[in-house]
Amino acid sequence: MLRGSRDFDSIDDYKTFIREIFVRQNKRVAKEYAEEVAFLRSLPERRTVDYAEERVRVTTSSTIAIKSIVYSVPSRLIGSMIKVHIYDDRLECYVGGDFVVKLPRLRKGKERRHFVDYHHVVGSLIRKPQAFRRYIYRDDLFPTFAFRQTWESLDDKLDDREACREFVKILYDAARPDGERLVNDYLEDCLDRKEIPSSAGVRALFTGLDVQIPVLRGKQGELADYDALIGLAKEVSA
Repeated sequence: MLRGSRDFDSIDDYKTFIREIFVRQNKRVAKEYAEEVAFLRSLPERRTVDYAEERVRVTTSSTIAIKSIVYSVPSRLIGSMIKVHIYDDRLECYVGGDFVVKLPRLRKGKERRHFVDYHHVVGSLIRKPQAFRRYIYRDDLFPTFAFRQTWESLDDKLDDREACREFVKILYDAARPDGERLVNDYLEDCLDRKEIPSSAGVRALFTGLDVQIPVLRGKQGELADYDALIGLAKEVSA
């Protein structure tokens, strides 16, 4: 072993390790390489394919399995057949020719690993909130410790069905753009004051922040106005 262990903290650390090996090896053959450069052909105009490809169908749990690792994808893709480009560090997913989502690629170690993003699955959970309690990857749906504490508090104080409904509503609002930080601060404040967070309290955080779509009021033109324009055009061209 070159470094005594095959464990790396991140993919970037691994890439740095490989790059340093290449640099050392290239220095040893620098003279020979310079001699060969004169005989090398130009690189092709287009980049060669540097990914593997798989086609998979999105399950009713809003997940796909690639290389024995489970990944979540947006719930709107449930039932769709998607094409996955498998790169060294990421997965790029397409429906037909349309790009839909990019995911970090995980490696299978001693234990089965998975990547589940609550943003992907909360859209389906909001329609069936009771599924949250027995969701196989439920622990991955707590973006921060405050969310986990909130669920435990709701589950302790409310009946089973109401606890699921309340937490899924909270999670749904947290999935808004830039909403997670705002919701997390509210949850921490409630927990510090020994109060039970509520979905109504979370929804109130966004009051005034929702974009109001203006009502467009069209005005029907009079046919006589068009006749006048046609008559004016004839006079100008005469």
